[in-house]
Amino acid sequence: DRAVLGKAVLIENVSFEIVGVAPPRFSGVKIGEPDQMWTPLHMLPIVNPRIGGNLRPGGWGNGFLVIGRLRPEVSLRQAEAELDVLSQQQMATLRPEVAPADRARVLGRIGLVPGARGFESDARRKAGPLLGTLLAVVVLVQIIACANVASLSLARLAGRRRELAARIALGAGRGRLVRQLLTESLLWVFGGGLAGLLLVCWGLVAARAQGLDAGPDAMMLFFATGISVVTGVIVAVVPAWLSSRVDLISALKNQAGGLGGSSGQGLLKAMVIVQLAVSCCLVAGTGYLVRTVQNLHQVDLGFRAESMVVVKVSLPGDYDAKRQGQLARELLRATNELPGVSRATFSTAGLLGGGISQGPMEVPGYVPQPGEDLTGHYVFIGPDFFETVGLPLVRGRALDWSDVFAEPRPAVEKAVINEAVARRFFGEADPVGRRFSWGGTEHEIVGVARNAKYRDLREESALVCYLPDGGIYSPNISLQIRMAGRPQVLMSSLAALVKRLEPNAGVQPPQTIADVVSQATQEERMVATGVGAFSGLALLLTALGLYGLLAYNVAQRTKEIGVRMALGGRAGNIVALIVKQGLRLVFFGWLVGVVAAMALVRVIASRLYGVSAMDPVTLLGTGGLLGVVALLACWLPAWRATKVDPVVALRAE
Repeated sequence: DRAVLGKAVLIENVSFEIVGVAPPRFSGVKIGEPDQMWTPLHMLPIVNPRIGGNLRPGGWGNGFLVIGRLRPEVSLRQAEAELDVLSQQQMATLRPEVAPADRARVLGRIGLVPGARGFESDARRKAGPLLGTLLAVVVLVQIIACANVASLSLARLAGRRRELAARIALGAGRGRLVRQLLTESLLWVFGGGLAGLLLVCWGLVAARAQGLDAGPDAMMLFFATGISVVTGVIVAVVPAWLSSRVDLISALKNQAGGLGGSSGQGLLKAMVIVQLAVSCCLVAGTGYLVRTVQNLHQVDLGFRAESMVVVKVSLPGDYDAKRQGQLARELLRATNELPGVSRATFSTAGLLGGGISQGPMEVPGYVPQPGEDLTGHYVFIGPDFFETVGLPLVRGRALDWSDVFAEPRPAVEKAVINEAVARRFFGEADPVGRRFSWGGTEHEIVGVARNAKYRDLREESALVCYLPDGGIYSPNISLQIRMAGRPQVLMSSLAALVKRLEPNAGVQPPQTIADVVSQATQEERMVATGVGAFSGLALLLTALGLYGLLAYNVAQRTKEIGVRMALGGRAGNIVALIVKQGLRLVFFGWLVGVVAAMALVRVIASRLYGVSAMDPVTLLGTGGLLGVVALLACWLPAWRATKVDPVVALRAE
């Protein structure tokens, strides 16, 4: 709407006038966390009352992200030093009780970072390792492509031996011959690079269709062009140099002989082995990642995942603890009465979905070891939580309605801990009836729950405490519902129920636990998909390289094959001869690739789960796949070798 200026938009039932529109490609200062609207800071108490009240001095939410521009003559470190001085002066004004010697410790240091790429965000932290992994894979595929093009160039030039020998005989120097062959190769490079850029542009268009803000720019074009030219020169020089070392007499007589002699043959085999080894490494890496995703999907969650869905309800920002508690109570009772619902509960954190509070636990009588991590993870839950989720208790009881919705709130809150907390702080003793403190509140332990993968699929025995939630800690309610019917049938009834109780609340579509697990493994699946795609490309290039070597070898052994066939050699023997040569190279390439793959496991160990470097399924599967691809690459040259006419082959000699 080009006439949008001056119009009003409602935010938390307050009218805001639109005074400007940001450029289409600007989505804020945090990569992966787009902003859609900007309001003056002093309106924060209206836009988000929960944290708006903490803007006053002494509130807990006093931190801001600040962006500034440096003067041309000021460096980043100079500005940092000046801000440190100013912050110390402000500390002296606002907190005069803090001694000057303690101000730096209490305040911390002002840290400045270049803002050209925006502030650090979860999306950037996750994307960094992913892009680094894909970049390493691209480099490996580039190595395969270089070796592939070089070996195919050498094999192609084998058919031009007489032409090259004639040029040398007519006075062409080696340098001139190399320049000619190099020019021809760069023409291929130009064509291939142009085709690659067109594919990249097509891929970026597809990325934009998926909502990703990506597009070609001058830096990308310059980088791709430079890589293409450098690659072309590297892969063209060696074949051109070897091609210029032609034996004039044998070449003009059209006698068998390789370009560059035995060194050329050895170089060709070495390049093919490199391709096979790198391909094996990539395919094995894909296998490790796929096995990781399989293991994560099969991990024991600790609770019953079948027939359960999670529905998140977002509340308006003006809700206080009392109103939220009342709404949660009404919503829970009404949800339990819906058709198809066997049991329902709620919590402030979705299963495997984050939203868990953290902080150090204090247990009377427990003396921590130096450097021991006492960080506990706290989930605020509603009544019937353990029964609904299917998380069994090993001791004591669960939290009931009186624990969750107690009014007024008791001085000592009830809590359920998991087995990891019980083992860490109480050993073999019964923890029921004991107490611990967190966030200034004392809690009495009334039960012990089984360890469960509540935060993420990889966690190992995290310290988890389940505390009563009466609408105090979160603006969102995560409903856990055990169903007897389909989630789609529930959704319309639940949405109508929520809108009836609170018209301004938002209801997200229901998720099954399978959906939640799939979302939790999204990063691993993205890496496996990316590496798998490049592995397929690497296998294709390797097959072409192996085919080129064997085709070159068949061309060089035409006389030998003709003699064998003239002496009664059968087609099957000829095929076995060529295929055996190819499989020998595959075996050596596989051995080198397996060693490289086991070294790769150490690099990507943080991304793996339940997979060892000697995983037999991955290594044997990689060898089998490599063998199948190699057989296909070997068959065509071998089949062509059986078509050699002995009379023609011997007459040519």
